[in-house]
Amino acid sequence: KNRLGSAIRQGNFKLIKFYDGPTTELYDLASDLGETKNLTKTHPELAKQMENRLDRWLRQTGASQPRRLTD
Repeated sequence: KNRLGSAIRQGNFKLIKFYDGPTTELYDLASDLGETKNLTKTHPELAKQMENRLDRWLRQTGASQPRRLTD
């Protein structure tokens, strides 16, 4: 399933923030290139720091973000 999101990389770590819910995924690409082991629960501080950095960048650049459609 395709999900809309934004991603940021810091060293070997990649964080993906999805827009269909308050979901983030964190991967260590050096040991998990296939992105199979989500590390957000084992590295919550790093995940939050990277999510904050991504949010700041999105605001600073005025990046377009998807909006929910209402009925």
